[in-house]
Amino acid sequence: PLGPFPAFASYFEALFAFFARAEAWKLYPETHSTLVALHSQGFRLGVISNFDSRLFNILAGFDIAQFFYPVVISTRAGAAKPAQGIFSLALTQGQVEAQEAMHVGDSYEADIIGAQTAGLTPVLIDRHAHQREANAYSTISSLKEVLDILA
Repeated sequence: PLGPFPAFASYFEALFAFFARAEAWKLYPETHSTLVALHSQGFRLGVISNFDSRLFNILAGFDIAQFFYPVVISTRAGAAKPAQGIFSLALTQGQVEAQEAMHVGDSYEADIIGAQTAGLTPVLIDRHAHQREANAYSTISSLKEVLDILA
């Protein structure tokens, strides 16, 4: 409805490159301190994401990449959340059994359903209290609340 967009390819390339940099994103204030606390308590942390390989540079740009192994992205896993395959791959790479793992995510469909299907303990991070009715999973409003769940 807006008419032709003859420079779309170059526009898309610039936009794609922009979102490959940490400067295009923002961490929530409690993220770094929570990751440090979890790491210092001996918890192994990983990432399961439907993002692409730009995620590696973003994690490095925020100086948090060292907290995560494995980092499993859908474009390399051949499966995307909520498919069980991406969760299974992360468990295998992290050498963790599903019943020992917790998955924290912000999407009911991708994260909660996906984690439940794969046998992980699901936790929904719902910063704006959109889905506070949770029976089969925990709901938190801040990442630091994971520390309370694990205490």
